[in-house]
Amino acid sequence: TREVRLEGAGMFAPRIIWLQLTGANTLQKRVDSSLSNWFAPEPRFMGHVTIARVKVTRNPHALADTVRKLEVAPISGQAVSFSLRRSILNPEGPKYEMLEQFDLSDE
Repeated sequence: TREVRLEGAGMFAPRIIWLQLTGANTLQKRVDSSLSNWFAPEPRFMGHVTIARVKVTRNPHALADTVRKLEVAPISGQAVSFSLRRSILNPEGPKYEMLEQFDLSDE
């Protein structure tokens, strides 16, 4: 298993609110290495957990400033698996389909 930690909040312009997930970079490097025959490494990877999607805001800059100032109590835990999911965006909201789940307990 791998230790991961949730800390700090932020936004991907201007609609997705996330919490930073530290400890996921090592796993991402292994994924990139395993897929190197098919894909270039992901240069913009940032471990995160999406916690909300904003449909409409009157002032996206103020919202982003507020999100960045959120005090997030750090939470640590062991990652025992991860899943590959596909996002299917619909007018009524995104739907997620699990494609594959990978066990990390053998590491």
